[in-house]
Amino acid sequence: MQVEHLDVLIKNNPLASATLLVSFVATILINLLSHILCRMYIGPYINNKMIRIEWNTRVASTIHALVIFPMAAYTIYWYYPAITDNILHVSAMGTMTISLSIGYFLADLCFVLYAGPMGQMSNTLGTIIHHIVASICFFVGAFQRCGHIFILMFLVTEVSNPFLNARWFMLTAKMENSMIYLANGAFMTLVFFVARIMLYPFCVYVVAIHFRSMYESRGAVAAGLAVIGLLVGGILNHYWFYLIVKGLWKAIQKSLKKTA
Repeated sequence: MQVEHLDVLIKNNPLASATLLVSFVATILINLLSHILCRMYIGPYINNKMIRIEWNTRVASTIHALVIFPMAAYTIYWYYPAITDNILHVSAMGTMTISLSIGYFLADLCFVLYAGPMGQMSNTLGTIIHHIVASICFFVGAFQRCGHIFILMFLVTEVSNPFLNARWFMLTAKMENSMIYLANGAFMTLVFFVARIMLYPFCVYVVAIHFRSMYESRGAVAAGLAVIGLLVGGILNHYWFYLIVKGLWKAIQKSLKKTA
């Protein structure tokens, strides 16, 4: 498949272009709205400018996950009942879902890069790598109309983000000694393991068995990005899971010492 110029891709894909733009603007507006509301109601928790920026980005991250997870899961269920038979199939719903995430990733990346010179947000480097690689892979999928199932499987893993963000919110609100914090940590670890670790071998299997057909029908760029996205996503998710387990273990030990 010949790689088209960027302007041609955008012109020939009005649905993807419009959805991406709407998502980008919506993400910025959500951050601004969160900033206004947090200044009014949660000021004591976010006096620090860096924390305030991260708070707003995590609000947007949570909303993105709550929207994208059901859309991705529905698209996989409805349009890809037999993955092996429809691996190269694309749909309007898949295009919208993927384009929404591209817009979110690009807008969130702007906030992360803006916050960078002022200090260190949580896991800034990992977030930057994740957003750049995801945006490139997703852009090819949405605008070159290929590999939707690969991308949608990754988007299903966004279901763990609300729990990850809830943990950060509670830490910022000085609630790390509460039972709800410990319960959220345990549930977060379980959901992350199921969605991002257990699903990974299946993603590797799907990419491996369909790599040749992807290469022949969609070209080297699409096939190569599928492998790169798989590798980068796998490395980041396993590293993040290590940090989650480490943090949960520390929280459990701390709780046990208090009850002893």
